[in-house]
Amino acid sequence: MDSEGVHNWLSNTASPHAGPGGPDTHSPSSTALSEEWVTVIDISSTSQGCYLGFDRNNRLIDLRARYQYPAHPAPPSPVPASSVSSPTMNALIDDAALLDDDDDDVSFDEETGEPTRGRENGANGENGFDDSSEEEEDDDEEEAQRIRKDFIVDEDEDDAEEARRKRRREKRKRPREDREEDDLDEEDLELIGIKPQREESQSKFKRLKRGPRRDEDGARGGVDDIFADELEEQEERRPRGLNDEFDDFIEDDVFSDEEGQREREDLEVARPSRRTGLDLPVDISDLNIDGAALEDFKAAFGDGTEYDFALEQEDIWEQKQAEQDRHLILDDVFEPQQLKEKLLTEEDNLIRFTDVPERFQLARKPYAGLELTEDEFKEEAQWISQFLLPSQQNRLSPRLYEPFTRSVLQALEFMINEQYEVPFIANNRKDYFIHVETHGSGQKEEAVQLLRPKELWSIFELDLKFRALIERRRGLQKTYDELKSTNIAPDDLFETMVPKAVTLEELSDLYDYLYFQYSSQIKDLALTSNGDANGVVLSQKKANTKSIYETIRQSRAQGMVRGYGMKGDDFAKNVAREGVTTYADDPSDSPANLADTLIDETFADGNAVLRAGRNLFVEEIVTNPRFRKYLRAQIYSKGVFDCYRTDRGLRKIDESHPYYEFKYLRNQTFASFIGSPSLFLRMLKAEEEGMIEVKVRINNADSLKRDLAAHMKTDNYSDVADAWNKEREKVVAQAFDKTMHILGRIVKETFKSDCEDRLAEECREEFDARLDQAPYQPEDMHKGTTPRCMALSIGRGIPGKDPVHWVVVGDDGRASEYGTFVELAPADSERAIPEGKDVAALIDVIQARDVEVLGVSGFTPETRKLVSYLNTMVEAHKLQHGGANNTDDDRERRYPDRRLEVIIVNDEVARLYHTSQRARNDHPAWNPLTHYCFALARYLQDPMKEYASLGNDIISLNFHRSQSLLPEEKLMQKLEMALVDKVNLVGVDVNEAAADPQIANLLPYVCGLGPRKAQHVLRVVSVAGGFVNTREGLLVNDKGTAMTLKVWNNAASTLNISFDESVDDSEFLDSTRIHPEDYDIARKMAADALELDEEDIEAERQKNGSGAIMKLLVKGNQQDRVNDLVLEEYAIQLERNLNAKKRSTLETIRAELIEPFEELRREYEMKLREEDIFTMFTGETSDSSKSA
Repeated sequence: MDSEGVHNWLSNTASPHAGPGGPDTHSPSSTALSEEWVTVIDISSTSQGCYLGFDRNNRLIDLRARYQYPAHPAPPSPVPASSVSSPTMNALIDDAALLDDDDDDVSFDEETGEPTRGRENGANGENGFDDSSEEEEDDDEEEAQRIRKDFIVDEDEDDAEEARRKRRREKRKRPREDREEDDLDEEDLELIGIKPQREESQSKFKRLKRGPRRDEDGARGGVDDIFADELEEQEERRPRGLNDEFDDFIEDDVFSDEEGQREREDLEVARPSRRTGLDLPVDISDLNIDGAALEDFKAAFGDGTEYDFALEQEDIWEQKQAEQDRHLILDDVFEPQQLKEKLLTEEDNLIRFTDVPERFQLARKPYAGLELTEDEFKEEAQWISQFLLPSQQNRLSPRLYEPFTRSVLQALEFMINEQYEVPFIANNRKDYFIHVETHGSGQKEEAVQLLRPKELWSIFELDLKFRALIERRRGLQKTYDELKSTNIAPDDLFETMVPKAVTLEELSDLYDYLYFQYSSQIKDLALTSNGDANGVVLSQKKANTKSIYETIRQSRAQGMVRGYGMKGDDFAKNVAREGVTTYADDPSDSPANLADTLIDETFADGNAVLRAGRNLFVEEIVTNPRFRKYLRAQIYSKGVFDCYRTDRGLRKIDESHPYYEFKYLRNQTFASFIGSPSLFLRMLKAEEEGMIEVKVRINNADSLKRDLAAHMKTDNYSDVADAWNKEREKVVAQAFDKTMHILGRIVKETFKSDCEDRLAEECREEFDARLDQAPYQPEDMHKGTTPRCMALSIGRGIPGKDPVHWVVVGDDGRASEYGTFVELAPADSERAIPEGKDVAALIDVIQARDVEVLGVSGFTPETRKLVSYLNTMVEAHKLQHGGANNTDDDRERRYPDRRLEVIIVNDEVARLYHTSQRARNDHPAWNPLTHYCFALARYLQDPMKEYASLGNDIISLNFHRSQSLLPEEKLMQKLEMALVDKVNLVGVDVNEAAADPQIANLLPYVCGLGPRKAQHVLRVVSVAGGFVNTREGLLVNDKGTAMTLKVWNNAASTLNISFDESVDDSEFLDSTRIHPEDYDIARKMAADALELDEEDIEAERQKNGSGAIMKLLVKGNQQDRVNDLVLEEYAIQLERNLNAKKRSTLETIRAELIEPFEELRREYEMKLREEDIFTMFTGETSDSSKSA
């Protein structure tokens, strides 16, 4: 083909980078690569050894370097342009693998055709090339190879040349692996000897077009438009699979940098997925390739299955992901902390749906798998009674101790076996704890309630401690049993003391004894059980450590112990006066002489032997459980506490310091802290801070040491006996001091826990007193009625200068009106000053809203001035509460002296509420001081609801000046007990709880429920339409089960469901405190009160259902007739026929039939203590004011 043919070839290609598709020919004459491609001139005999061709500008180009021809191939036979020459396949692949991607470009002189190398930093700038015709010869073969590779002369324009080279350098930066993964296009397949198949049908995959830049691209025109048809034709002929990934192989050499970058971005977007290997367009059997060449080809390019394993893993992952998408759980959507805060973890769900009261599940969680035997159950009753009886001596006579123990056993039966919570037992099983004594004449004495709610809660707490005791005891017993399996002799001391251990401290003594006596055996057990020998847990390091006492036992020094004449346990028995007294025997040799005879390699002299024997015997006494028990009893009965200042305390504690009162405290007995547990806790707090050191000692310790030594000394008179008695005195004194050091620390911790319990109980009692307040009751109004309240506050302002915020809250607990007033000062006739202009507006609000009480509080002493203004206004205008605020004469006669009260309200809840997120959620547009007034008004309406709404923030309230010394968990448990008692006393309307969040806050404190179960109840009620008609509907409901049976039994009598005569299945008894188990008794009492016989009762039931009798009683307003019933006869019959004690329960039934859910709390505390008001208005306490 002549130069015109070469020019035509270039004109018909999309880019000069598209490789020739013809066969590799090595004829010395010119041979056409294909029918339409450039002529190749074989000049392999030249020094360069290249295939050269002409471009359309008649310039020579190096085809071998450009298209990776082999350097010295074997001369092939000429073949037609459409066929494939295979002998060069191996050489082609091998040579291609050796080519360097970073070779420099090479150009050829237009006249001579010789290669020339561009100079760096030439006239064209950095990375440019010099256009001069100066030639350079390079004899280095590697440099020649580098020059020959990947070069083709392009357009003459320097700018286009530089842009093309820049793009090429960027492409070379790609790792070789990326380029090797690219697919081969049609021309490259022809070049390496593979004949592509041409598809007749058009490919369904088209090259992606640039969307957002369509207008910009459409304006380019030029060369792209010239070759557009050829490009589309080649796209249609291009085999699918092999070449699609190499679409970016073609580079434009006339585009600017910006255009080239856009082109590469478009090609990257258009790049097909590399999910498959080489998708050969033809059957391999149809190719004219020998086996060796095919193997080489596969070795270089693969067979398309190399990444199948990755694709399979991807498919598996996608399948799993799709499965997870179909079955999403909360863990997939929320963080674990969020689920924990919302009580939605798997553990929360388990608690929610387990048929055990929620508080029982949480409290007994550490002992969930512990089941008490019958003997242990009876032992627990005795154990708890021993703890409780000392505190009952002022209330119960000694003859009631035995009935008291039986009552404790019955209470445990209710709690453990029947899963009843404390309020249920106190309200529905109180007959079992009432003891009535009778004399011989049959005259009955006054009944005594043996167990009150306070004692029942103590039983609940002590049950948990007893379970911990049993768990530890079983662990120790199991360890001892395993020790016996190692063939140790039976240990009488351990077997005797374990059943007598009644505290964890005594079990710890037994643990120390076991470890001392059988340390080597326990270590062996620990090593074979990963450090845990049941009750004895040892680290791996400790299990491999040999104690000094083991060393002494393995030496001859152990013989010194026998010289003392008795065993350590015999001495402990003498001290505790258990069994027969044991007397010591004196050896024939003195201690020093005996020690000299026991020298060995471990202890090389007599003094060392004597010290070793003494220490071993001292440790035997110190670890003896009997001796520790005796000495512990001495500490509690004769022990005293002393405080000693440290150097830091000497500098810090002065007369104004809070620790000054016990800076020099001495000789304080245990009994002195019983009434003031906070003092001891403050002392320990000061010790933690390094201010003082608290020490416990026994009065007259020296005298006690002499008495103890007397139990070991002999009465013999000789020098040897005297020497041994002196040695025994040393042993006793050393054992006493060491035991006191150990027990002193343990006693302090035990007494600290006891003082914490006492202080927490004081906080509970204070909180119970605050909860025990009914809603404010205006004069002549029914107790328990919710009043309409107006609360006002000046905040930290001054009346007359700053606005007074106010809120009116209706009897439904919702705010009906709010605003601010400024001028509320009363008139001064002497000074001719009229009353404030806002007084009339305030009076209008009071009368329009029928306000029944005014509540005031604030953060400044100026609040008292506001109270004075309001009282003056009420007196001047004769304001009365509620409907009495009018001038009607009849009203005046009906409501005489119904003066509107102005009350200073306890604001401890309002202070927490007014800046909380809950307040902002309730009323986003309100001012914080308006939130404050809103909380004051609702506190007047029901203090218990406001306290319950605080949740865990209850511990932020101040119940005792030293409550900060308590662990928050212990304080919260005690405060929760008070809430549970009062909520179950008052009751909760479950339907109102579903509609009112304030009432819903009470639901977690209902018997059997908790935060999780209460959530579930509200959810089920909401699904059922937000309303249930009967208590039974909470147990059996087509919309879902709100409660399980045991939980329902606990909660039923507390949940109030209002009676509605218009609803057929509405039950009057569901609106009372009567438990469903007693409904039949209540119906029997109602029938007897109505004087209905059996036939009348049956007829009413047939006509109006099981609740017909109660409806008849209520409809006729005849509840008072039950007062005529003689309940004693009912109680006798129930106990005789059903073995059920119901005397007190019958009284409850009668009271509930007359007035359902009567308000049992005491009246609202209208007058606060001056100390409390002072703290509210000033922020100072009595202690802080004294310090100031």
